[in-house]
Amino acid sequence: MDSIQLITPPATEPLSIGWVKTRLRIPDSNDDLDLLEMIKAAREECEKSTSRALITQTWKITLGHFPFLHFHDQVFSDANHWNHRYRSHHGHHPYAIHLPKSPVNTVSVQYLDTDGVLQTFDSSQYVFMHDDLDAWIEPAANCYWPITLAQSDAVRITIDCGYGDDMSKIPSILKQAMLLLVGHWNEHREEWILTQARAVDVQIPFGALRAFRSMSIKRF
Repeated sequence: MDSIQLITPPATEPLSIGWVKTRLRIPDSNDDLDLLEMIKAAREECEKSTSRALITQTWKITLGHFPFLHFHDQVFSDANHWNHRYRSHHGHHPYAIHLPKSPVNTVSVQYLDTDGVLQTFDSSQYVFMHDDLDAWIEPAANCYWPITLAQSDAVRITIDCGYGDDMSKIPSILKQAMLLLVGHWNEHREEWILTQARAVDVQIPFGALRAFRSMSIKRF
């Protein structure tokens, strides 16, 4: 089964409490602990809604196998369950593996060979491609993905992603959307309490929701 797992979480939150309090005009420190929780929750909601990583973090993607082609029936098969024909029609390599986070800074690829030995796939054998809305790896020219052991976690891709170690390079639209969400929760404490108790679904103000949607990475 394909999966993605957080290995190293962000060391800090993308919005500092001082920055938030200044912009929301909160003069005292009585609610600082609640505000810190709201900032964290806003970051989690932002990352979930956009598939982006804000502060530097490390994820591991596990696949059952590399993408391959059944020549017998000309049916494409993809370890990420996305349609290869769709991707190839949009300019991507038919064996591309799309990475489910953005922005991605570094990639490493390991796999279990047919003897069950963990191997590191040489980075010269594949190409890491990315733009603001998508990131993927594909075989380099005249190279192919290796054959792996038939096992659900045979392919292991580790990615370091995020805009850096502080908020300075995070897109302003995401910072403002998270600020709007924190401000909304701060003004509607009953909704915040119910949200944290999982008694109701998270209610996202329209402005923040629109920003999240506009910054969501591509899905294939």
